Amino acid sequence: MRSSAPTKRISDSGKRLLIVLAIEIAGKMWPPVPPPLIITL
Repeated sequence: MRSSAPTKRISDSGKRLLIVLAIEIAGKMWPPVPPPLIITL
């Protein structure tokens, strides 16, 4: 019996880091609309 552990395992901290980076990138690409812009529309 071979003990070959799957190599495609991401730790919880790794998942958290990826999620944080994804949110940060999304925030830079699509910034929230500032209130003054809503008022001028």
